[in-house]
Amino acid sequence: MATFGDNLAAGTYYYTFRYSLNGCGYSYGGYSSGGGNFWDGTTYVSGVLTVNPSLTPSVSIAANPGTTICAGSSVTFTATPTNGGTTPTYQWYNGANPIGGETASTYTTSSIVDGDQISVVMVSNATPCLINNPATSNTLTMTVIANLPASVSISANPGNTICAW
Repeated sequence: MATFGDNLAAGTYYYTFRYSLNGCGYSYGGYSSGGGNFWDGTTYVSGVLTVNPSLTPSVSIAANPGTTICAGSSVTFTATPTNGGTTPTYQWYNGANPIGGETASTYTTSSIVDGDQISVVMVSNATPCLINNPATSNTLTMTVIANLPASVSISANPGNTICAW
């Protein structure tokens, strides 16, 4: 049985075995393409252990044109992943509610109302050694400015009489 511990730094480790034959001193074994030999630290080894770093996924979002928009304006939210892997999956949220059908890395809408809180949850497929998956983004609180009605008023000066020339 071999014990390597649980706090090895990421990297490549070479290991060998040791044995005692008929109570004699320990010998160290290994192998090569030509057969066993004594261990020299790299050439004749019993095995190679590769320790990969832990990958923690994260995701952040941004809004274009920004978090303050006019009512009815289109806004596009874009997710930027870190350690997302080759094909991360997404689910967009407004507050605690998932937005149906919105599972791409971008979400575009013109239905935002004042106070909406938009975020995304990303599930990474990065390998190996993925921890703390899924990842939740920052939350953007939207400010929506109501559209004001336009009006025009025309009046004559002075009074209501206009002379033709």
